[in-house]
Amino acid sequence: MLSFEEDQLLALYDTGTRDTTIDNLERMKQALQPDEQELRSLTEMVLEILRAMSDKDFEKLKIFPYLGPLEDCLDDEYDEEGA
Repeated sequence: MLSFEEDQLLALYDTGTRDTTIDNLERMKQALQPDEQELRSLTEMVLEILRAMSDKDFEKLKIFPYLGPLEDCLDDEYDEEGA
């Protein structure tokens, strides 16, 4: 299961396919500044997750950016660590 932060990063760079989403995240990671270590770590975690899953599993993901108050998204879909 993806944390809220992982899910939102994925939503920002998702293109509909696993391979191109991985490519987008790799390009973004290369553009990060040295002081953006937290985002780099999050990106590396998402890349690790994407590489470990199949294209079929990727297609099953419900990927969409969350646009409302944080409290509204905290349900059983996200674990407490992702909040």
